[in-house]
Amino acid sequence: MKLFTSILMNKLERQITNGEEQGFTRERSITDAVFIIKQIKEKAIEFGMPAYTCFIDLTKVFDRVRLGDILNILIENKTPTNTKKIVHNLNNNNVTKGRGGDQFTENIPTPG
Repeated sequence: MKLFTSILMNKLERQITNGEEQGFTRERSITDAVFIIKQIKEKAIEFGMPAYTCFIDLTKVFDRVRLGDILNILIENKTPTNTKKIVHNLNNNNVTKGRGGDQFTENIPTPG
């Protein structure tokens, strides 16, 4: 499953990535963003202008993304229908099983 989702992510990344993204974008790194911030700070000091910085930790945000919002973004970016179906199916009707020795439990529904 990890390999499958990795392949899917690579396919979607090429189609949707925003030009402003830094940290998790190919051929760009957070170092680029830090360099830009440093340059802005230096120019603000040089010209005696105020400069403000705000860092937002978005780690928890992605735990709360709604599937409908994801699908809308895929639609807006003209993602192929089969790819949208895959994303939808990965997040719906998921089940898990417990195991004890050679015995498995019945399917246990898990949230997507």
